[in-house]
Amino acid sequence: MTAEPQSPNTQSPIYQPNWQVGTVNQSVNNYILPAERPPLWIDVPSMPANFVGREAIVAELAARLTAGGSVALSAEGKPGVGKTTLAVALAHHREVLAHFSDGVLWAGLGTQPDLPSRLARWADALGVDVSDRLTVEARAQAVRDAIGHKKLLLVIDDAWQLEAAEHLRVGGPNCAHLLTSRDQRLAFAFAGRSQRVEELAPADALELLRRLAPKAVAVDEAESAGLLAAGLLAAVGYLPLAVELLGGYLAAGASARFAQASRSALADLTDPARRLVLATRRLGDVSGKRESLQETIALSIDGLAEESPAAVDAFYRLGAFAPKPASFDLAAAQAVAECDGDTGADALALLIERNLLEQDTDESLALHQTLADVARTRTPAQAVTRHRAHYLAQVNADLDDWQTIETLYPQIQHAWQHTPSNDPATVEFVDSLFTYLPRRGLWEEYLNWLAVALAAIEQNEDSKSQARMLTNYGFVYDALGEKEKALGYYAEA
Repeated sequence: MTAEPQSPNTQSPIYQPNWQVGTVNQSVNNYILPAERPPLWIDVPSMPANFVGREAIVAELAARLTAGGSVALSAEGKPGVGKTTLAVALAHHREVLAHFSDGVLWAGLGTQPDLPSRLARWADALGVDVSDRLTVEARAQAVRDAIGHKKLLLVIDDAWQLEAAEHLRVGGPNCAHLLTSRDQRLAFAFAGRSQRVEELAPADALELLRRLAPKAVAVDEAESAGLLAAGLLAAVGYLPLAVELLGGYLAAGASARFAQASRSALADLTDPARRLVLATRRLGDVSGKRESLQETIALSIDGLAEESPAAVDAFYRLGAFAPKPASFDLAAAQAVAECDGDTGADALALLIERNLLEQDTDESLALHQTLADVARTRTPAQAVTRHRAHYLAQVNADLDDWQTIETLYPQIQHAWQHTPSNDPATVEFVDSLFTYLPRRGLWEEYLNWLAVALAAIEQNEDSKSQARMLTNYGFVYDALGEKEKALGYYAEA
């Protein structure tokens, strides 16, 4: 029995006609529905719309997790192979959740992990305030103590450093840890073994492509005995991300969003057979999975340029955002990518339909790390400035609303990291986060931000702001119990 598709939200500003949340290739008896979530369900992504061909590995890993072992998924550096998607499926698996009856704690790390915030997030869910715990080690111990004998699955997604992953190994005797990483050695060091995530089997890749571009696959099977589709899937190495992008390219025209295309081009743009031929020509000579993924991304973007230059411009402007595991909302996307009005909404919808931009069931948006890397190659400086201004404005709207600021914080950090050290905006960051950083006990980060802001102030010879930053230094060291150092900064101010 297959899952009954849920009706798409037609009230969404970027309604996607082809997106159906419930069409997973599994029995509904294997995966929980949203209403059945366990008591703790922290930052777990939604089940993907199309989950194909992983039945055997899901069953194997579910058995290992419920037996009490840690599991580490790796892919020897290959992006787009589906490590996170597999972890999401395990986090939604009925047998896994029946065993870990207290729920799931999920933390996405990425290349620059924010461990204090991730641990504070888990602590909040467990009813513990760790704002007075000054070190990562102290926070980790507080979370460990709060977990005690609870039955939890702890997911550490996209780990790039072993030390960061180990700080989140805070589960008790009734817990299990699930880690994903591109680094096989890191995965082995964490779990004692590394479960390599392979590409899709050819038949499963074809099924995924069929779901994404049914007309193109049907035409190919009728006219070429399926040879073109099979060749394309082989060319992209059966990588799930590449297949999704290829499916988005071949399905062009399904939603008739071609307002910017000329009438003479419209027939070619919406002809599945024509797009199959074009894709075959483009991808036929590529070799290697990494190269084929990059070429598939280029095919998707170039194909989109024929239909909607506005969508291509929006894609590159979205490179201003932090990639997954960070997310952003529609208002942020519209502000940063300048996608207001119907044309802008259509541009974002096209990116989602072509799988160049992800949308979760809560309508949050995200960029895959590999796609973000491509977008950043042509992200205009103005988009980076708009990104910074948008999130600073969000913080300044209510400096005391730390819960809202926390949801924005990954993007705020990203904006801070992409602000030149001598830019006066570094001072605005410190002023805007004056309440949030102490409230969440992020003292080390506060000191780092103060140092950069003070250097920018001294370079710009702003004595008034300098006195304010020195006073802030005094406040931090006073809170940390270093009274003499605090008095020194107060006196200097």
